[in-house]
Amino acid sequence: MRRLSNTRRGFTLVEIVIVIAIIIILGSAIFFAVNRYIQSANDAKDMVSSMEESVEQSKDAINQDYVSLGY
Repeated sequence: MRRLSNTRRGFTLVEIVIVIAIIIILGSAIFFAVNRYIQSANDAKDMVSSMEESVEQSKDAINQDYVSLGY
């Protein structure tokens, strides 16, 4: 029969907790970085929408004074 060795290989609870803590810290850092980029993209999208609205208002103001001659 084979004897069971007293030296077991594996990770200790402390090592696993440290790895999980590091993963959580890295995950939260990535989340906040991505969130900042998403907010910046939303701000740019709002700015473009505002510009489009201004262009439409300008076109309407120009076309309002336009008088069709004939046909």
